[in-house]
Amino acid sequence: MRRFGSKGNWNIPFCKRPNRFSPAYITKIVNQLNIVSQIILPEPDWQFYSKSFSEIIPLAVENDMIYCDPPYFGRHVDYYNGWTEKDEETLFYLLSGTKAKFILSTWHHNDWRENEMIKKYWNMFNIITRDHFYHNGGNMEKSTESG
Repeated sequence: MRRFGSKGNWNIPFCKRPNRFSPAYITKIVNQLNIVSQIILPEPDWQFYSKSFSEIIPLAVENDMIYCDPPYFGRHVDYYNGWTEKDEETLFYLLSGTKAKFILSTWHHNDWRENEMIKKYWNMFNIITRDHFYHNGGNMEKSTESG
Protein backbone atom coordinates (compact mmCIF):
# COMPACT_ATOMS: atom_id res chain seq x y z
CA MET A 1 0.00 0.00 0.00
CA ARG A 2 1.21 3.49 -0.79
CA ARG A 3 -0.23 6.48 0.95
CA PHE A 4 1.10 9.98 1.44
CA GLY A 5 0.22 12.72 3.92
CA SER A 6 -0.82 16.26 3.06
CA LYS A 7 2.85 17.34 3.00
CA GLY A 8 3.76 14.59 0.53
CA ASN A 9 5.38 12.39 3.18
CA TRP A 10 5.03 8.60 3.31
CA ASN A 11 2.54 7.78 6.07
CA ILE A 12 2.19 4.01 6.24
CA PRO A 13 4.26 2.47 9.06
CA PHE A 14 6.55 -0.39 8.12
CA CYS A 15 7.75 -3.36 10.19
CA LYS A 16 6.46 -2.19 13.56
CA ARG A 17 4.67 -5.44 14.32
CA PRO A 18 6.25 -8.67 15.52
CA ASN A 19 6.36 -11.46 12.93
CA ARG A 20 5.36 -9.08 10.14
CA PHE A 21 7.48 -11.04 7.69
CA SER A 22 7.55 -14.51 9.19
CA PRO A 23 8.73 -17.31 6.85
CA ALA A 24 5.17 -18.67 6.56
CA TYR A 25 3.86 -15.26 5.54
CA ILE A 26 6.62 -14.79 2.96
CA THR A 27 5.82 -18.24 1.53
CA LYS A 28 2.13 -17.31 1.29
CA ILE A 29 2.94 -14.07 -0.58
CA VAL A 30 5.34 -15.82 -2.96
CA ASN A 31 2.76 -18.52 -3.72
CA GLN A 32 0.07 -15.92 -4.41
CA LEU A 33 2.39 -13.98 -6.72
CA ASN A 34 3.26 -17.18 -8.55
CA ILE A 35 -0.43 -17.98 -9.16
CA VAL A 36 -1.13 -14.46 -10.42
CA SER A 37 1.95 -14.47 -12.67
CA GLN A 38 0.80 -17.72 -14.29
CA ILE A 39 -2.50 -16.05 -15.10
CA ILE A 40 -1.18 -12.75 -16.45
CA LEU A 41 2.12 -13.68 -18.14
CA PRO A 42 0.65 -15.59 -21.11
CA GLU A 43 -1.35 -12.49 -22.14
CA PRO A 44 0.74 -10.64 -24.75
CA ASP A 45 -1.38 -7.49 -24.95
CA TRP A 46 -1.20 -5.95 -21.48
CA GLN A 47 -1.30 -2.17 -21.53
CA PHE A 48 -0.66 0.04 -18.53
CA TYR A 49 -1.82 3.65 -18.30
CA SER A 50 -1.26 6.46 -15.88
CA LYS A 51 -4.40 8.53 -16.43
CA SER A 52 -7.46 9.75 -14.63
CA PHE A 53 -10.27 7.25 -14.08
CA SER A 54 -12.43 9.49 -16.26
CA GLU A 55 -10.08 8.81 -19.19
CA ILE A 56 -9.59 5.08 -18.54
CA ILE A 57 -13.11 3.78 -17.86
CA PRO A 58 -14.46 4.82 -21.29
CA LEU A 59 -11.75 2.64 -22.90
CA ALA A 60 -13.17 -0.54 -21.35
CA VAL A 61 -15.06 -3.00 -23.53
CA GLU A 62 -17.55 -5.78 -22.85
CA ASN A 63 -15.18 -8.52 -21.68
CA ASP A 64 -13.08 -6.24 -19.47
CA MET A 65 -13.19 -6.13 -15.69
CA ILE A 66 -12.68 -2.76 -13.98
CA TYR A 67 -11.55 -2.67 -10.37
CA CYS A 68 -12.04 0.75 -8.75
CA ASP A 69 -10.68 1.62 -5.33
CA PRO A 70 -11.04 5.39 -5.18
CA PRO A 71 -10.51 7.50 -2.07
CA TYR A 72 -13.58 6.97 0.09
CA PHE A 73 -16.07 9.81 0.11
CA GLY A 74 -16.39 11.21 3.60
CA ARG A 75 -13.46 9.26 5.08
CA HIS A 76 -9.75 10.01 5.10
CA VAL A 77 -10.02 12.00 1.89
CA ASP A 78 -7.56 14.69 2.92
CA TYR A 79 -4.56 12.44 2.23
CA TYR A 80 -5.41 12.36 -1.47
CA ASN A 81 -6.31 16.00 -2.21
CA GLY A 82 -9.95 15.15 -1.53
CA TRP A 83 -12.57 13.01 -3.21
CA THR A 84 -15.67 15.05 -3.82
CA GLU A 85 -19.28 14.16 -4.43
CA LYS A 86 -18.73 15.33 -8.01
CA ASP A 87 -15.95 12.73 -8.35
CA GLU A 88 -18.29 10.06 -6.96
CA GLU A 89 -21.03 11.14 -9.38
CA THR A 90 -18.63 11.04 -12.34
CA LEU A 91 -17.46 7.56 -11.32
CA PHE A 92 -21.08 6.43 -11.01
CA TYR A 93 -22.04 7.65 -14.49
CA LEU A 94 -18.93 6.20 -16.10
CA LEU A 95 -19.36 2.78 -14.47
CA SER A 96 -23.13 2.78 -15.14
CA GLY A 97 -22.48 3.41 -18.81
CA THR A 98 -19.70 0.90 -19.43
CA LYS A 99 -20.27 -2.49 -21.04
CA ALA A 100 -17.48 -3.89 -18.88
CA LYS A 101 -18.09 -5.50 -15.52
CA PHE A 102 -16.80 -3.64 -12.50
CA ILE A 103 -16.02 -3.95 -8.83
CA LEU A 104 -16.10 -0.85 -6.67
CA SER A 105 -14.29 -0.98 -3.36
CA THR A 106 -15.69 1.54 -0.89
CA TRP A 107 -16.96 1.72 2.64
CA HIS A 108 -20.58 0.87 3.37
CA HIS A 109 -21.08 1.83 7.01
CA ASN A 110 -19.48 1.79 10.41
CA ASP A 111 -20.83 1.94 13.96
CA TRP A 112 -21.62 5.65 13.67
CA ARG A 113 -22.89 6.32 10.16
CA GLU A 114 -23.56 5.03 6.67
CA ASN A 115 -21.89 5.98 3.43
CA GLU A 116 -24.47 8.37 1.95
CA MET A 117 -23.14 7.72 -1.56
CA ILE A 118 -24.40 4.10 -1.42
CA LYS A 119 -28.04 5.22 -1.20
CA LYS A 120 -27.53 8.09 -3.61
CA TYR A 121 -25.70 6.21 -6.38
CA TRP A 122 -24.76 2.58 -5.83
CA ASN A 123 -27.92 0.90 -4.47
CA MET A 124 -29.02 -0.14 -7.96
CA PHE A 125 -26.05 -2.52 -8.15
CA ASN A 126 -25.28 -5.80 -6.44
CA ILE A 127 -23.75 -4.88 -3.08
CA ILE A 128 -21.68 -7.35 -1.13
CA THR A 129 -20.26 -6.24 2.20
CA ARG A 130 -17.40 -7.74 4.14
CA ASP A 131 -16.20 -6.82 7.61
CA HIS A 132 -12.48 -6.24 7.78
CA PHE A 133 -9.91 -4.35 9.77
CA TYR A 134 -7.17 -2.01 8.69
CA HIS A 135 -3.85 -2.29 10.46
CA ASN A 136 -1.99 0.74 9.19
CA GLY A 137 -1.20 2.57 12.41
CA GLY A 138 2.13 2.94 14.14
CA ASN A 139 1.15 0.53 16.91
CA MET A 140 -1.47 -2.18 17.21
CA GLU A 141 -3.60 -0.35 19.78
CA LYS A 142 -4.11 2.67 17.52
CA SER A 143 -4.14 0.97 14.14
CA THR A 144 -7.38 -1.00 14.03
CA GLU A 145 -10.20 0.66 12.18
CA SER A 146 -13.28 -1.25 11.16
CA GLY A 147 -14.17 -0.62 7.54
